[in-house]
Amino acid sequence: MLLDPPPAAAPPPAAAAPLSQPGPEAKPAARIQFAEPICNFGKVASGQVVKHDFLFTNTGNAVLEIRDVRASCGCTTASNWQRAVQPGQTSSIAIVFNSANFTGPVSKSVTVSSTATNQPLAVLHLNANVWKPIDVNPQYVYFSLSSDIGTNEVRVVRIVNNLETNMDLATPEVVNSAFRAEIKTVRPGKEFEVHISTVPPLPTGTVQGAVNIKTSAANMPTITISVIAIVQAPVMVMPSQLNLPPGPMPNLTRLGVTIRNNSATNVVVSEPALNLQGAAVQLQEIQAGRIYNLLVTFPQGFEIPQGTRGELTLKTTHPQYAQVKVPVVQMPRVQPAPVVQPRPNLPASNALQTSSRLAATNLTAFRRPLTNSVRPAVKPAPMPPSPN
Repeated sequence: MLLDPPPAAAPPPAAAAPLSQPGPEAKPAARIQFAEPICNFGKVASGQVVKHDFLFTNTGNAVLEIRDVRASCGCTTASNWQRAVQPGQTSSIAIVFNSANFTGPVSKSVTVSSTATNQPLAVLHLNANVWKPIDVNPQYVYFSLSSDIGTNEVRVVRIVNNLETNMDLATPEVVNSAFRAEIKTVRPGKEFEVHISTVPPLPTGTVQGAVNIKTSAANMPTITISVIAIVQAPVMVMPSQLNLPPGPMPNLTRLGVTIRNNSATNVVVSEPALNLQGAAVQLQEIQAGRIYNLLVTFPQGFEIPQGTRGELTLKTTHPQYAQVKVPVVQMPRVQPAPVVQPRPNLPASNALQTSSRLAATNLTAFRRPLTNSVRPAVKPAPMPPSPN
């Protein structure tokens, strides 16, 4: 007969854990909690100014100090806010967004600097979809071309009517005859394209103009598109003049001249020369037919002879620039200022004689009788009454 084994002995009771010593009390700390760190304004008309108050609470046990509120752009500003927020108190930061000069989706951020231990730098976000009743994109048109190249480039400006009612456009009025404009309808009453091109020949330099279009929309009766053309010379020489310091020059000096070909065909530059003895010029082709560089060297002690007009010349295969001349000008020497000699001191005898003459002249003028004047009559003083 099998007997059951005796039950196992119970484990000894665990030793009681020592009582924990109370640690040091935690330091008071401020904490910041925003109700909503993101604001979506939704659809905002261009030019409209919108405002939102970001609510926050100090969830800590110390005073919360708002040190600074800084926006990422000048279009977003923060108004006055509460500088010190007590524990458990709720406050707000007002943020203002100016939608002028914006179109389409826009996102901005605002950074709040505070003494909060959980978020010393809290970032708030603003979102908006800026729309214009009439959208003109772009509002500026630029051309960059050479004066001897006829270009067929066309710049396209899109005009979109976002209003519920249709809009009609009149024939464009072009201010400068150097440009032409034509309107093409994409969607009647809603979407249009303005095709702008140049009318050669154009003068060298900056040519400015404008395209004015009258509309049937009351809130935008006229649309103005600015047009600018930067017209470069077919062959450009930079700099157009070489300026030297006064001579004799104390050190060897090297100056560079760049020749840039902006025309349609390649240009060959050759035969660089200087009419100044002692100076040298070296030609280098940087980009075949397009860019050349001249290295002009002036030795130590160089000085342009008086009466000589310094000139750097070169030849090109461009018919309008068969020969190019670059003046070389040297600043005049700095003349020392003239020394002013002090007046010598007069001898004592001469000074005494001069002083005596001045005194005599003043005395004579004092004794001179009055002329052309009437002397006032002098009344005698009344006699006092005699005592009786």
